[in-house]
Amino acid sequence: MKQQTEIGIQADIPEELFVELKKHVDSKDGMSWERLIIGALSLYLLQNGVNNKETNRIYLESLFGYQV
Repeated sequence: MKQQTEIGIQADIPEELFVELKKHVDSKDGMSWERLIIGALSLYLLQNGVNNKETNRIYLESLFGYQV
């Protein structure tokens, strides 16, 4: 398996959305901001026609919290 490269992102979001996301992350054991964002982005790509092994793997890892 090739080594995965990671990059940082920064985004401005409405405060109301941030508050609800923070509540969710704080209430779930094993959940992190990284896992939440990676899961959301990979699911978005899958739902919009991107269908490759790496995107599927990343989504499953974020969903279940372990490496596939």
